[in-house]
Amino acid sequence: PAIEAGKPVVLDLSAVNFISSAGLGSIVGMIRDSRLKGGVVRLCSPSPTVRALFTMVHIESIVPVDDDRDSSLAVLASAHG
Repeated sequence: PAIEAGKPVVLDLSAVNFISSAGLGSIVGMIRDSRLKGGVVRLCSPSPTVRALFTMVHIESIVPVDDDRDSSLAVLASAHG
């Protein structure tokens, strides 16, 4: 619902240890859908394995990846608050 409404979204990945190609495709699709609705997505708290995947596929060239949720929320609050 937040993406459909064009609201900012933080995807907290702290409990994620592995992302398949289908999961990565879903994340990229969510980012695309959010942008089409005028929204913004930030990813945060990736495990070392997920961070390595993001580095390999250059995800940070399309969406910010923050170290923790508080950092993502602070950026969104200052930009959209």
